[in-house]
Amino acid sequence: MNQLGSVFIGLSAIAIILSIIGALGADIWLASTQWVLVSAVLAIYAIYVKLKWYLKVGDMRSAKVLITILVVLAVIFISVVVYVAISDKNIGETFKRKNQESSQEKTPEITVSDLTDDKEVAIGTIIYPGVDKVSEIQALNDTKIATFEVTDSVDGAANIYYQDLYNRYLKYNVEKKEITKQDALDKKAIQITCTGETGKITITVWGKTNGMTVVQIQTSTDFK
Repeated sequence: MNQLGSVFIGLSAIAIILSIIGALGADIWLASTQWVLVSAVLAIYAIYVKLKWYLKVGDMRSAKVLITILVVLAVIFISVVVYVAISDKNIGETFKRKNQESSQEKTPEITVSDLTDDKEVAIGTIIYPGVDKVSEIQALNDTKIATFEVTDSVDGAANIYYQDLYNRYLKYNVEKKEITKQDALDKKAIQITCTGETGKITITVWGKTNGMTVVQIQTSTDFK
């Protein structure tokens, strides 16, 4: 039993060496803090085995020394566990916060043109560049609707409106996502929403089988 305790002490020393190597930047299998925990567990078990041996042979002096060392190691072990748990929690929160900040990052601010046309003012955004004909603004359930077709791609048209809404309404939340639309080409469309203090602007862009791209803008009458 005494020899078994010596083996555990040797293994504990090896774990300490591996933790030092990890601290220098070259982790081997486990992180340096994990090797410290392994070393502490091995050391505590080694002392426990040796303590049983000394108590068995009646060496009370050595037993008292080992009990003191065992208590000290137990305190260190618990402290390391608590430290690692707190560190992992802080790292996790920091990582989560950075991901949230990153997901909220948008394209750089650019200058947008003024809304001069009556239809642009009514829908709160631009009429797509190069469009010759725009349907009359329709009113449906407190929503103003404008629909027109363009020759650009769906992605190109959607990006123009995303940029315009984001840079025009800097304090508002602007989101872009892909949705399913049954009458669209491949049943796919891109939807952009801008949520204001009240109301919102919803722009849906989808392709047609004839190669044209449809842009539909729906703006709440109370949008501001």
